[in-house]
Amino acid sequence: MENEAKELLAKASKSTADTGVKIGKHLSSVLDKVVAGMEQGPEEELSELDKLVVEKVRLARQLGLMGDTPLVEGYEETEEYKRINEIDARLWELIE
Repeated sequence: MENEAKELLAKASKSTADTGVKIGKHLSSVLDKVVAGMEQGPEEELSELDKLVVEKVRLARQLGLMGDTPLVEGYEETEEYKRINEIDARLWELIE
């Protein structure tokens, strides 16, 4: 029984890590698309996944979770942070 639990935990950890890597790679490609789109004009509509990633990055930067902006005190209680959590849940649905 203990071995089964360990195996399940190992599989879950690997799955979570693999999904995190997929999201990270996708984030990089989305940001490249966004920058290219800003330079060339909006010719191509972004997918839901791309839009969510862009929104998450924008919100995280506002709260100081990414970039050079200082961390907003009490950010965990903001509507922006709640939205980041909603986005995370939807990203998991789209990636898996």
